Amino acid sequence: MEMEKIHEGLDSGRCMICHFIENDESELLIKWAGRGEQIQQGLRNRESFCNHHFWRLKKVMSDNTVAALGVFLLEQFVYELDGSDAPLTEAWLRDYQDRRSFSGRIDCPVCGTLFEREREYINAAVDFLESAGNMPVYEKSRGLCMPHFIKVFLSIRDESQRQRLREIQKKHIDALVGELQEFIKKKDPSRKWERTGDEKVAHWRSLEKLVGRTGTKWR
Repeated sequence: MEMEKIHEGLDSGRCMICHFIENDESELLIKWAGRGEQIQQGLRNRESFCNHHFWRLKKVMSDNTVAALGVFLLEQFVYELDGSDAPLTEAWLRDYQDRRSFSGRIDCPVCGTLFEREREYINAAVDFLESAGNMPVYEKSRGLCMPHFIKVFLSIRDESQRQRLREIQKKHIDALVGELQEFIKKKDPSRKWERTGDEKVAHWRSLEKLVGRTGTKWR
């Protein structure tokens, strides 16, 4: 990965890997939004999106595309109900759930691509942090969310660098806790104007620090 992109992530004000993945996700969803017929064909072949990306996809599709997809899915549902003479057993319903209701047990094409990209970004972060002189640069950033911190930490080979990364993570968290405490202290309307720019978004940043961006997986 180019150093310019690494610094873009470090300057984003959040976990740089979350920043990269979110940008990639938006680009992928915009591409899929124009593939209504391809999505329908995928659904016929038992390919689907996870629940998370199904809803994210809806946000970037036109209303007409969403309506057409809705007609297709609902007609498929009616077809399967009409075409089955057997009672609605638990086994049939669970099979339908796996095939049609975006349960997460189907390989989501967006998740698959993002999983590969995440691995690339983690390796790039490890390479950057293992290079001499880069830890102080990283320390000035917002650091990594906990899921990505763990993945990067476990991928670093040198024990001294691991411990340095651990110290920096604690420093970042301590600073965030301080900003959260100031956010709470200044909750009164007469003091809200005193919140700094960092304090105003500390509550949101604390959630991402804990669990990563929406859709982040721990493993």
